[in-house]
Amino acid sequence: MPIIFGDGTSISSEPSGTENKVRAFGGDTQYTPSSGTKSIRVYCVAGGGGGGDATGDDSGEQSDFGASSGGGGGGAAIGFYQIGSNFTATIKVGNGGSGNNSGGESKFTPAGQYSGNGTLDASGGQRGFGNSSFGGNGGGASGGFPLTGHKGNNRSTSSSAGQYFQTPGNGGVAGYVFGTFGRGGHGSGPTGGFSEGGSGSGGIIVVYEFL
Repeated sequence: MPIIFGDGTSISSEPSGTENKVRAFGGDTQYTPSSGTKSIRVYCVAGGGGGGDATGDDSGEQSDFGASSGGGGGGAAIGFYQIGSNFTATIKVGNGGSGNNSGGESKFTPAGQYSGNGTLDASGGQRGFGNSSFGGNGGGASGGFPLTGHKGNNRSTSSSAGQYFQTPGNGGVAGYVFGTFGRGGHGSGPTGGFSEGGSGSGGIIVVYEFL
């Protein structure tokens, strides 16, 4: 059964062509289809947010060990295109956020003759937080079939006699999973001083070509 989008286009379970190629892009570039390509299916995944920075204080009478929450996973979008002879597309791939920074946007912008979906635009995952127990939100997306990234895990806290001990949260996965691409960075800690959050993973754009 095909997946029907809001604009009436669909991802068919039986695309044009009998042979296929899989091409993956991890950085900004211009896409040109392989010779003989009739249609393509595109997966656009944004970068994951970095985990939050952690702070604590182990210098006084009390030992307070801080931790941070995980970053959100990158958003994703899936599109399908029947293409003409002069089809091209601009590819932008978002970087993963370093500690305490959000992930980057990924974008697939088609041009030339085609029918199907338009631009696919996926937002990077939100950074995790060191001063809040809540994990970063997953990135959103627009165009084609949009998929939201998973929220980063919250940190947890236990306390005794006025002291606290926090446990970091893991990063969320991307809206569409290709290995670790687009995953949010893990939170940092526990620490009695300062510890930078883990980096999120960069995004990816994967194109299935049907010849």
